[in-house]
Amino acid sequence: MKRSFEVKWFLFGAVTAMAVAGAAWFVMKPVPKTPSAPTSSAQPTDATLSPVSLAEAVLASDAPGCGASATYVTIAPEAQLPAHVRNAINARITEVAVSFFAGPGDDMTPPPDTVEEAMGKWSSLCQESQGESVGDGYDAAWYNTLSYSVSLNNGSVLSIGLHDEVFEGGTHPNGWNDYLTFDLQTGKEWLLEDVVTSEHRVVFAEQLATRLLGMRDVLYEETISELERYLADPRAENLDLVLSKGWKYSLTENTITIHYNPYQIAPYVAGPIDIELPRP
Repeated sequence: MKRSFEVKWFLFGAVTAMAVAGAAWFVMKPVPKTPSAPTSSAQPTDATLSPVSLAEAVLASDAPGCGASATYVTIAPEAQLPAHVRNAINARITEVAVSFFAGPGDDMTPPPDTVEEAMGKWSSLCQESQGESVGDGYDAAWYNTLSYSVSLNNGSVLSIGLHDEVFEGGTHPNGWNDYLTFDLQTGKEWLLEDVVTSEHRVVFAEQLATRLLGMRDVLYEETISELERYLADPRAENLDLVLSKGWKYSLTENTITIHYNPYQIAPYVAGPIDIELPRP
């Protein structure tokens, strides 16, 4: 199968373009900086730090009937970070971006090394599956599109989202979002417990459960029942009733948003559910 890829890398700095073998080419261009929200006294940041330079990659595959595209960011080579920090963050972002292109029946073992390779593999599996599938929606063109967002980039912390929409036949496309937050000094990926520490977790879960129950009309009955059980007895031993739902989170200077993908706590028709709360 013949495939062509268009690759564009957007970096901070001067605009540069060069042709390379095949159908790949590169352009240098600034990525807009994420505005910083006003800093509260509860969430101090180092005023001497500047947003880290990001490199935006834009890739596209034009395989007939199986189009794939990806736009995402990594830490730019010229960013003022230790190489091991930059490499650790970029490896994790690439790992997650690659995972979105697991094709039908593909367990990604071994996983592709690059997003471009993963896109090519998805397109190949897509074409094979299209030839085998029949029924509503399976004769339509399939696609897999990855995009990104940056909610915080203050030189100390980087918080990004990766957003995928994929159609592999059937009645509707599916969307999936992942969110990653990194300490730019160490390269460590922050988990929720790194942001909401133990002394704040019970109250945080209570706030989250209360907000979720405000949209009970769209939630699964099981979700409603577990949230109500927690609010009836909000203590550490019951945290799993709220904080074990497959959520992801992202940060701004002053807020934390808990993200739920379709089907996790509500049917597909409810779409992604995002609950923004103050950072503890």
